[in-house]
Amino acid sequence: MNYFYQKNDSNELVVLFHGTGGNEYQLLGIAGELFPGADVLSFEGDSGSAMSRRFFPPLVNGEMDRNAYNDAVRRVTKVINELNLDYDKVTFLGYSNGANFIIGFLENAIEIDVAVLMHPSDLKYDVSNAKRNTKVIITAGANDYMVSPGQAKALEMQFKSSFADVNFMLFDGGHEITQAEIERLKAIL
Repeated sequence: MNYFYQKNDSNELVVLFHGTGGNEYQLLGIAGELFPGADVLSFEGDSGSAMSRRFFPPLVNGEMDRNAYNDAVRRVTKVINELNLDYDKVTFLGYSNGANFIIGFLENAIEIDVAVLMHPSDLKYDVSNAKRNTKVIITAGANDYMVSPGQAKALEMQFKSSFADVNFMLFDGGHEITQAEIERLKAIL
């Protein structure tokens, strides 16, 4: 699995997961705006290629291939563990497919301080065993053509029973990340 690791001698690590068709560099600019000076670890999905590159296979009839999803989460967890990272604060940030992928780490109770899920889908996750102290931020676009804001809102409602701090933010726009979204995230991170 390809990844990019930028060590800036910080006690904070941001782990990035791109959207469909992206790569390990897609979210670096956003990470720089939100977490200036933080160390950055950014992964490239290995399912599909080019414009269909992602972290787990596309849905079939609205259903996720749970085995492939869980296997991908295990592979990335193995890479993270092999890097032997030691940070005071760890934030996972993902967009679209990457946001959905982060939820697999939450399901597996991986130690994450903050999970920023930008435009995730409700794919029948089970976060009942998650670390309750993880702060979860969910963003959505009011006119999102890929993920209805209702799906993101449903995740918020589900996550409130497993996490002590869940924030849902709805923005004008569609499935894209907007500057207003970045500015609002800056204010609460």
